[in-house]
Amino acid sequence: MATKTIELPELTRKEAELVEELRQCYGNDFRMICRLADFKTGEYDRYNLLRRSMRWSELCEEDGDRITAAITNGYTIEKSPEDKLREYYGDLVRKEIALERAGNSGSQFRQGYMSVESTLDILGITIPGVNAPAETEE
Repeated sequence: MATKTIELPELTRKEAELVEELRQCYGNDFRMICRLADFKTGEYDRYNLLRRSMRWSELCEEDGDRITAAITNGYTIEKSPEDKLREYYGDLVRKEIALERAGNSGSQFRQGYMSVESTLDILGITIPGVNAPAETEE
């Protein structure tokens, strides 16, 4: 029998936080999906709290199917622009270090990450791990 790979939907950080908040409210995935169906069809029961229905509207404005798949199968969280830049910056630094250790010049990568730092400084943007000390989790 062939194995089918399920591609996990990608949620924004805000969507993922809302899914987890609603999971706490409803207690399990089945109840969440039932409430999502109620919301999408407009069939609210009298116990459906306004706050929860407002949270569903934030979550389901675009694509209820994607949210349902995320509740059922899990999800990944979309990288923020800062995360993407931090990853790009880190790749440049690692490539420069690897070339220097091998006895070669990594100046093109050094110029690349220094340009990133300079651009952020000129724009007045601070990103921990790029042009400011990385934040440490305690």
